[in-house]
Amino acid sequence: MNRLARTWLPGAAVLGLAALASPRPLFAQADTGKPAADTSHPAAQPATAPVPTTGVPQYLLTHPRVLNLTPKQTDRIRAVQVWLQGQDSSLRAQWQQLTGGRALRAIPPAERRSLAP
Repeated sequence: MNRLARTWLPGAAVLGLAALASPRPLFAQADTGKPAADTSHPAAQPATAPVPTTGVPQYLLTHPRVLNLTPKQTDRIRAVQVWLQGQDSSLRAQWQQLTGGRALRAIPPAERRSLAP
């Protein structure tokens, strides 16, 4: 008996018997009774969904157990995140006043240089 017959054929026989013993074919998908999803268009986001915040504080707050953070540490991180959001909003308002609401690339270079500290 050659090597193929000794190694592959018994394995194939076991898999064949397992397929026959299963209650349904192994390649069949379960019928949920729902129509198939249309995957040609991405799912629409609800209009009221808040914009997720990003950054280091948000990452730390979403992974406290992995990072072994204590509740006191997460409270401190949350306080820093709130403070940063307040600082960011006031700086954005100042920037809007300085630029007049224009994008930085829309401002001529000479005027852009005058905005420098």
